[in-house]
Amino acid sequence: MTRKKPGKENICINCYNQHGCLTEEPLCLLMKREEDERSLSGKKLMERRGLLKDCKICLHFRSCWTEEAYRKAIKKQ
Repeated sequence: MTRKKPGKENICINCYNQHGCLTEEPLCLLMKREEDERSLSGKKLMERRGLLKDCKICLHFRSCWTEEAYRKAIKKQ
């Protein structure tokens, strides 16, 4: 277990933001969910609420979607 020293920040060496720590939280994680939405993935939540267009501008887009899967999901809406 790694312990953080007071006053020191942990940073990744050669970070390419794979964990998303350098970007804001995605909208799908920040949204307040209804009881029946608690088990949905972020993609399913955004699709259910008609907000898939907002996924494209999210800095985590590439972590969630391939271009082909996103195009298919948008066409379904």
